[in-house]
Amino acid sequence: MDVAPPSEALAHNRAPQRSLRQNWSRWRPWARSADGDGRITATGYVTVAAVALAAVVLILCARLVGLHDLGSGGSWLAMQFLPGLAICVWISGLRPSTMLLYSWVGSATVITLVGMIMALTGLWSAPAAFVIVGASSVVSLVLFVLRRRHLGFATPSLALLRSREALLTQWLALLGLLICTLSSPSSPAGPGRAGLMALVSPTWFVGLACILASFVAAVALGVRPWVPVVAASVVVMVSQALVYGLPTMVTAARHVGVIDYVMHYQRVVPGDDIYLAWSGMFTGQAWLLDASGISGTFTVATWWPVLGMAFEVVAVRVLAGRFIPSNRAWIAAGMFGLANVLNTVYYAPQVLAFAPALAILALLIAPTEGESSRMRRLRVAATVPIGIAVVVIHQISPFIVFSALAVLVLARAIRPWWSPLLILVPAVAWTLINASTLTRYVSSSTLGNLLANLAPPSHPPTAFPEPLIAVLTFNMPAVALLCIGVAAMFALYRNRDRTALLLALLAISPLGLSLLTNYGGEGIFRITLFALPWLTILALYQAPSRRGQRGRRRQPSIRWGTVAGAGVAATGLMAISILGQTGMDWVRIVRPGALAAERHFEQVAPKGAYLLAVGSDNATPVQQTYRYLEFVYTSREGMAPDGESGYPKVTGPAYDPVADVRAVTTRFRQIEAPKHYALVSKEIGAYGERYGSQKYSDYLRMAKAFDASSSWKLVKQTPDASLYMLADGS
Repeated sequence: MDVAPPSEALAHNRAPQRSLRQNWSRWRPWARSADGDGRITATGYVTVAAVALAAVVLILCARLVGLHDLGSGGSWLAMQFLPGLAICVWISGLRPSTMLLYSWVGSATVITLVGMIMALTGLWSAPAAFVIVGASSVVSLVLFVLRRRHLGFATPSLALLRSREALLTQWLALLGLLICTLSSPSSPAGPGRAGLMALVSPTWFVGLACILASFVAAVALGVRPWVPVVAASVVVMVSQALVYGLPTMVTAARHVGVIDYVMHYQRVVPGDDIYLAWSGMFTGQAWLLDASGISGTFTVATWWPVLGMAFEVVAVRVLAGRFIPSNRAWIAAGMFGLANVLNTVYYAPQVLAFAPALAILALLIAPTEGESSRMRRLRVAATVPIGIAVVVIHQISPFIVFSALAVLVLARAIRPWWSPLLILVPAVAWTLINASTLTRYVSSSTLGNLLANLAPPSHPPTAFPEPLIAVLTFNMPAVALLCIGVAAMFALYRNRDRTALLLALLAISPLGLSLLTNYGGEGIFRITLFALPWLTILALYQAPSRRGQRGRRRQPSIRWGTVAGAGVAATGLMAISILGQTGMDWVRIVRPGALAAERHFEQVAPKGAYLLAVGSDNATPVQQTYRYLEFVYTSREGMAPDGESGYPKVTGPAYDPVADVRAVTTRFRQIEAPKHYALVSKEIGAYGERYGSQKYSDYLRMAKAFDASSSWKLVKQTPDASLYMLADGS
């Protein structure tokens, strides 16, 4: 009898070898829990479409009767929602937060892509684009209403509006927001050292208490705290816009300048500037502002962050709803809104790109059971235009989205497996097209330098330490982020299931950015921005096996310990958020005088002229007109040798302002230029003191020495700033 050798027998009994991909394919796909939000009814859809059409009619009437501000502002605002809503109404089964988010994201996508196509091809016609996009949206809504007119309209229940839950949550939060709004008087003089808190009325804090109380009541009653969460997230921004009337970041002026450039030349040449290479926001806003008839771009830049923050919060809520029940999803969104103050929300491309980036993730994450193949294909197809819009708006956001999608694919949480390529391919292609522009901002020394790229921005040694308020403004939000991270790690340890591990990996995924670049010293902030939503979701996550069916049953009684903890946490986060948003108002807020002085320079200076910010250009509203590419902007820091700040090393009585002005003038004169200009302003002086570069009192003495110097001729003077030109013209 023949006997097979042992090796052959072992091979015969062993199962066939499978590849890693085959083993991965056999892994059961991740399934998420159902979202607790109620879906919009069929009559609700008709009502939403009808209300949108009524708003369009009112806006048209305002324009016809000559109410220019109402008509133009209403037109611009309507277009932020109308194109996306015209698509969303045809998709049944959406929840309120989902419809709201994708109306915003869809509109931003349409506006961005239309602007980019016109600017790149040179076929610029803002009125025609406005008519085509607006009319198409209106036609879509009209057809929807006509086809479903038999369903009637949804009427709100007065009993629901008068219920205890509504009075103690939604209405109380709205009352608080109204009180804060009425307690924010305009301050033409601009911010002082204490910022917003010294300018609002005492009743402002009463309104804030109402908002916090409404949130605690929502937690106690077990209802969705959507109004308190949104109100708490935007209340400071609303007050800043009312009090100051100008953007809260001077950097917004540069973005206004790019929009002015696009509106003036009606085209973009990507190789001219990195803003023009990734000009999705600027081209989109340019044609929309032009067609709407809005001339005050700075007014839009002042109020746009309120919308930006609100929809960041809604985006986090929609994403969180894929993992945790609705009530907790709103709390996670609120935690994000209050804790994310290191990434300032202002009129900027990275802010516009954030909500669409999260919307892509929410679209692709595996749905609950019962989804049709048609809806699955629709979800995947919708990510293509949104992804392209994100790609042309911001340089690094698409790659961070790709890293999160890669983690989701590995966890089998999204299908199909090639979904990440929908964002990666256009991102890589657009980066390669604009590689010559990007290389000016990328250094080979940052590639793979993980620890250095994660380090926050640093400043050279200065004459005195940063004031306590500056330290607290940045360090207290960092402590809040650390607490959220610790809570997330505790939740991971407590649950230890597949979903918790997935959330932890998603929070880590943005770290891939640090392998490539430090993003101008701000890479750590972008990493934090994209990690924070996952951390807040994980911090509130509870494994179903430990709590049964989540979100199905309300608690039989109020858990006062939970309510007290929610109140303390919300109050602490709110206090830190206020500090982070207003602690640097003295430095960050644009003042009208500085705006006028710098604009005068860009209007009268010859091509090739230099403008010196006598301090830091981070506190100067430069590049605010279409001529910004014709000039060169520098600062004391920019002229200083490597490793030095460019500021005096002494302060107080030892500081000699006349000698300082003489030294700055000599150094600046050595730069060849047709004209040399210098800007002295309150913002620059405030920035120097808050960052430990130069005492404000010393800066005021230097300003007087500038005014008395025979080397400089005063060109433009305002209450906030003075513009000088070298008297000899050299």
